[in-house]
Amino acid sequence: MTSALGQMLLTTLHRNNVQTCHRARIPIHRHITTGRRADGESNTRVSRIGGRGGGGGSAVENSIVRRPYGVSRFSHIGSAVENSIVRRPYSTVENSIVRRPYGVSRFGRRGGGSAVENSIVRRPYGVWSSSSGTGKTTPVLKNVEDLAEFIKERVCNVLVMVGAGISTPSGIPDFRSPGTGLYHNLQKYNLPYPEAIFDIDYFMMDPSPFFTLAQDLYPGVNYTPNTTHHFLHLLHLEHKLQMLYTQNIDGLERLAGVPEDKLMEAHGTFARASCTLCGRKHGADLVKQAILEGDVPIICDAFKCKGKVKPDIVFFGENLPSEFWDYHEYLAFTDLLLVMGTSLEVYPFAGVAEAVSKQTPRVLINKSPAGTIGSRPGDLHLTGDIVHNINTLVNALGWTHKLRHMEKHYIKTRDCEE
Repeated sequence: MTSALGQMLLTTLHRNNVQTCHRARIPIHRHITTGRRADGESNTRVSRIGGRGGGGGSAVENSIVRRPYGVSRFSHIGSAVENSIVRRPYSTVENSIVRRPYGVSRFGRRGGGSAVENSIVRRPYGVWSSSSGTGKTTPVLKNVEDLAEFIKERVCNVLVMVGAGISTPSGIPDFRSPGTGLYHNLQKYNLPYPEAIFDIDYFMMDPSPFFTLAQDLYPGVNYTPNTTHHFLHLLHLEHKLQMLYTQNIDGLERLAGVPEDKLMEAHGTFARASCTLCGRKHGADLVKQAILEGDVPIICDAFKCKGKVKPDIVFFGENLPSEFWDYHEYLAFTDLLLVMGTSLEVYPFAGVAEAVSKQTPRVLINKSPAGTIGSRPGDLHLTGDIVHNINTLVNALGWTHKLRHMEKHYIKTRDCEE
């Protein structure tokens, strides 16, 4: 009897303890968001799922720390964090570019693949540029002969930046030179300020000044490529050109033969045209004919749209082409930055020169010093007449005969077309 009563007493005590434990879980659960236990101890972490530090653990803890390698909280193949960081032997940029079929762009660019993809395919998988890799010494270029030797022996990818200065030998004025620049010779347009001719808000009110200027600037009408433009084409033919970034809207790089997939016209182009209101694309040839004949403004032919059509020149107040920002992917594979005919005063274009690795040589071929080029050990200035400096470089490279042949071929082809 005594044994039976004792057993009943033990059962009752056990049941009460269980109920007490269940009730005790409630205040612990209420302290989940504070990370503190119900008993007030602050030095012991409480899991978001329940229990102390050794309990269930948060989703982050489970997917990265606690689970066996490659086992994901959500599937057996591993989380995105595990796959992208742990499993890949190379960086995300390398994997995303090199594994893609040749000529297929990550961003769906027009043409046969971006310069990044074309330049990487030539290299062994995972190999960086000759000058931008970790631990590489910066090449010291003291003169044009050093530059030519470097290009011939060690360079596969030349990233080129050009501005209005390369087109002045063709007769096109630059924008900002005192007395001779384009902005200093616009009095006949009666503009409130010189830059208004490329201001999208002013264009919407009065497009006639821009269309009048466009009659003179239209590519191939009054101006033709010079030696510098043909040199850029020659760089491509010699498999040295990674990408050409240009501020110019004169289209002379295209006329010289630089292919579209190697050309980034950061400030737009006359080669395409669209409506400023609805964005509808219009035939560039028809827009060119209308501008040259003075049949402007050009009104969009989309249903219920009365927007004005203009060439795809980037005006103040408009965004740069989205492809412009691809330069962040090129730079790890750039062997040499070549800057020609620009003051490097307009951003974000000028920012490309700053983003290049400090181990990558930067060469400025310009009338005068520009930007910060000259502040790094690998920088080189070739100041003075641009065409003269280009001819000197071409001669040191041994390409003079090829360049002269290209110039003669262009003139002959143009005369035949006329």
